Amino acid sequence: MKGEHPGRRGHPHSDSGPPSPGPREHRRVGASAPHTHRAHRLRHLLTYLYTPLFLALAVLFGVWATRSHNGEPPSPWALAGLAVLFAILALLALAVHSALHHRHRDHDDPRHSRH
Repeated sequence: MKGEHPGRRGHPHSDSGPPSPGPREHRRVGASAPHTHRAHRLRHLLTYLYTPLFLALAVLFGVWATRSHNGEPPSPWALAGLAVLFAILALLALAVHSALHHRHRDHDDPRHSRH
């Protein structure tokens, strides 16, 4: 039609996103694809890697901040700020790990399920 753009809603050749699944295309509850399991394992691996790394960097920058002097670059305040930033990142990585652990436990053990 004249004036119609291909990206408009309802247009048969619209590239606005993937088509919505039909009623028969919904997955069964509890069925997980192999790529979902791999992604879950990758998230666990990353939290095991990043949590101690962020903690070590927080301690390193904290010690460096206490030993640096006010007149020398980098300033103790900048180093302390980096130490706090890495401590917060370590806490966030630990929270992600905890959430993954609880989700995995709930998925494996039906007694802990909230259904």
